[in-house]
Amino acid sequence: MGRGKGMTTDSGSIRQKTLVGAGWMILWRVATRVLGFVSTLILARVLVPADFGLVAIATTYVAAFDAFSIFGLQDAIIRSPENNRGLLDTAYTFAVARGLLNTLIIAATAPFAAEFFGDPRLIPLLLVLSLFPAIEGTENIGIVEFRRDFRFDSEFQLFLMPRLVSVATTITFALATHSYWALVIGNLVLRIIRWVLTFKMHPYRPRFSMAAGKQLFAFSFWTWAACIADFGRDRSWMIVLGRFLDTFQVGVFMMASEIGLLPITEIVYPACRALFSGFTAARNEAGNFGDAFRRTIGVIAIPILPAAIGMSAVAGYIVDIALGPQWSSSVMVIGWVAASAPLALLSTIGTTAMIVSGHVRNNFIIAAVFAVIGTAGCAVAALYGGLWGVAVARAALTGVEGIVFAIVTGRTLGVGFMVWMENLWRPAVATLAMALALYLSGFGWIEANGTRDLAEMLLCCQAMLIGAGVYAGMLALCWIAAGRPDGAETFLVGLIPLSLKTRARKLLVKT
Repeated sequence: MGRGKGMTTDSGSIRQKTLVGAGWMILWRVATRVLGFVSTLILARVLVPADFGLVAIATTYVAAFDAFSIFGLQDAIIRSPENNRGLLDTAYTFAVARGLLNTLIIAATAPFAAEFFGDPRLIPLLLVLSLFPAIEGTENIGIVEFRRDFRFDSEFQLFLMPRLVSVATTITFALATHSYWALVIGNLVLRIIRWVLTFKMHPYRPRFSMAAGKQLFAFSFWTWAACIADFGRDRSWMIVLGRFLDTFQVGVFMMASEIGLLPITEIVYPACRALFSGFTAARNEAGNFGDAFRRTIGVIAIPILPAAIGMSAVAGYIVDIALGPQWSSSVMVIGWVAASAPLALLSTIGTTAMIVSGHVRNNFIIAAVFAVIGTAGCAVAALYGGLWGVAVARAALTGVEGIVFAIVTGRTLGVGFMVWMENLWRPAVATLAMALALYLSGFGWIEANGTRDLAEMLLCCQAMLIGAGVYAGMLALCWIAAGRPDGAETFLVGLIPLSLKTRARKLLVKT
């Protein structure tokens, strides 16, 4: 149970371990997204948007109790300079108590939730979903060492295997029953298999103890408060929508938001699991990780900016090819949500950086303010603008929040405005050029036409090739014009195998 070697190495080794860890987490997201894409293609045509909306309301209700009782115990363990059994046992004790309490509360309040949302089908759904907190709370806390010791290959296995079985179960159940229960049963299977694997993959066996309660909660209070605020900012929208809109519109918004935020959820979120460990190691080694933070933003911005704006541009093709005509109203939502995703990058990595630096209170304040503004704004937008109003309001709030996080995180870590611009202006200009090319060529921001044929797929491929070509070319030109500075582009060029770079040099000499 000792500390991994990765915590005592130099900054170069830490950077390498962080990159490898981020790679494992992104690989997991790619693998699960491929599974999820296949699952979505099937489920979106077997089930109706109202089914997704009903389950989204139920899961958001369960997530509310989870947010109000989460303490960030795993993050506190990872940040701790020591690793002892008392710390893990205390975290396990609180996790078990929290999970069981949430299970009882959710089950007891299911009838009230059904009355509030005006749908009696929520009662049996919530009774089953109430089991989730108890299952998750009794998982083996020892798996936190996978992140602490940069053992992200083990995390990859822990995430992927339950997902495989869950997708297969969901699809099979949906095809057999055409019922929204398929979504719930699949998630239940995922949690049960993951619970078993946590004990099979790690030898630690937890015991009940309160020996390190004070040590854990010295860090965890503001983490707990920030988690509540994060829920209010990110998930209260669904509760408000469930109150003011019908389940069809809730389902459309849920699906569209998931697609529009793919660049963030599939690249940035998994990378942040590794970045948390890497930032922590860099802080422990040097006392400050402002340079690591600056470089990280620059590197991740290069794929995220074009991916997000590109997703917004080809939303019509995505709906036609992947979802079908019953989801046509989601095109507008995807367009707005995806367009705001680049600024969500600043919020996500900024949150990770401030937690590592111990400024969790800043996270809480920002998230709390935007939770209040967002919930009120969503209610007003839903009443007066319907689904369109909610999409625009959501995008606007995401953008403003990203800017606020950039300012606060920059001041906290000593990363000034000009440093931000030095790392971001080139991918920003290249993304703008890509967006203009797609818009002017007529390949971007088109409405769904309800077709799903080879011609539509070819048009989508052409749009993607145009966008990728313009972006890559403009990014290279900006980098060369800037004098080929040592930045994110240099890092990406360094990933190219030496043999390919040698051939490229020979080709340039010949021409």
